[in-house]
Order: sequence, then C-alpha cells, then structure tokens
Amino acid sequence: MRFLQITLAHFSEFLLIRSRSLFLQRTMLLVLLCTSLSAELCIAQGQMKDMKQQRILIAAASDVRYALDLMIANYFKETGQLVKVSYGSSGNFYQQVMQGGDYDILMMADEQYIFKLSQQRKTIDRGVVYGQGRLVLFIPKPTLEKWPNLLSSNLLEFGNALKDGRIRSLAIANPAHAPYGVAAEQTLKSVQLWEIALPKLILGENASQATQFAISGSVQGGLIPLALAKHSTVQQKGGYVLIPPSAHLPLIQRMALSLGASSGAKEFYAYLQTEKSQKIFKEFGFE
Repeated sequence: MRFLQITLAHFSEFLLIRSRSLFLQRTMLLVLLCTSLSAELCIAQGQMKDMKQQRILIAAASDVRYALDLMIANYFKETGQLVKVSYGSSGNFYQQVMQGGDYDILMMADEQYIFKLSQQRKTIDRGVVYGQGRLVLFIPKPTLEKWPNLLSSNLLEFGNALKDGRIRSLAIANPAHAPYGVAAEQTLKSVQLWEIALPKLILGENASQATQFAISGSVQGGLIPLALAKHSTVQQKGGYVLIPPSAHLPLIQRMALSLGASSGAKEFYAYLQTEKSQKIFKEFGFE
C-alpha cells in the first residue's frame, strides 16, 4: 500500500512538471507567434508607407488628356516611375476632394477651383498656372463637306445654320461642372445664340466626352477644347476654328499639390514645370 502511495505521488509530480513544461512551451510559442506577427505587421506598414510616398495619383481636367499622357510616358521612360491619372471635369473633382477624395496632384481647367481648395486647406498652396486653354468650334467631316463656310471665327454662318436647321445638335461639356462648358455657354450668349442652341445641346459629362460626341458623326458640331482638337485622331474627323478669346472668360488652368501629396508626386509636379513639359503644353495649344 505504501509503495502504491509513493508511486502515485511521484506520478502526480511528474504530471505537474510536464503540465508546467507544456504551459511554458505554449507560452513561449505564443510569444514567438505574437512577435512574428508584430514584426510582419510593422514590415507591412512600412511597405505601405513607402508605397504611399512613391504613389503618384492625379486628378486632371479632361482637356489635358493628350498632353499629359505624353508627359507621363516620357517620365516613365526617364525614371521608370508609374503615374496614375483620372480624367474628368474640374467641378466634379472639386466635389470629390471636398468629400475626402485622395489625390496627389490636382490639375483644374479653371483656377478658381484650386483657389477654393487652397482656402479649405486641401492643397499645399495656391499652385501654379500650367496654361491658358482655348475653345474651338469643331465641325465633323460629313457636315463640313456640305457647308464648308461654317468654320468662321465670328460664328455668323454657324449661327445661321443653327437657325435654319442645318445644325440639329451641338455638343458641349456640361456647364454645371465643366469649365469648357461654361466657356461654350458664354460664347453662345455673346453672339445671341444661346436660346436657339439650348434645345439642340448634347451635354458631355466633361470636355473629353463632348469631344467624343462631336467627332462621332451623331451631331453636326461641337464647342470643344483646342488641346483635344489638335490631336491627330480628332483632326481626322473634321475641322475647327478658334473662338475669339473675347467671347468668354479666360480659361486659366492651374495645378497644385494636395496637402498629403507623396514625395513621388512632388517630383512629378516639378517635372510638369520643366521646359520640356511646358513645350508639350504649348504644342497642344495651351498659352
């Protein structure tokens, strides 16, 4: 009996020691696991921070599409750095940024949007002008072949065509949020054609979409940016004439860095101001 008691006591002690050993092993394993996960989390956070600092995300007025695409391609060749860009209307981008939209560089077709964002402390400063845009009257080939005299800068024959029905539809960007739409409205009002044109208007969400409508053949004309009309794809579809600057308020186009712009974005922002980039802006009609 005494032997059995001693044996049981030793066995219990063995189990207790083993239990403590397993507990220590599990505790150490848990500590190691937590340390590993913490290290991986720190590494991941560091990588995300690095990616954020190198990311270049631009919100750009759609009229600058062809010029900016060329500059982005040049920049990639020189640096290997990718640049992402979203094209749209300046008014819509303004609303997005005010609601927390996350962009590094803002390129607006109306500098007033940059000034407003600066006042709201959404940008580093009031930015810089990258060009002054011009508006053109674009007439697609089928219409131009019938009435080649529609392309006059005073819009006299164009106005007659609106009145007599030769121009049944006209594409412009939406004046509610697109600066080039505002300029188109001001132009038509300057020659007393707004009321006549109003029921014939086909509104694009932005200047780029209005240009697509104008070259599609589904409309007989469009008031679109020179920067888009100068592209070979658009020129193949018709002809255009410059609208006199006095017909609308100046289209001063300005860009700025957002308050949280990445270091990569700051470098590209500087690149946009180089002589090489400014030359491209001029090639696409920006003054």
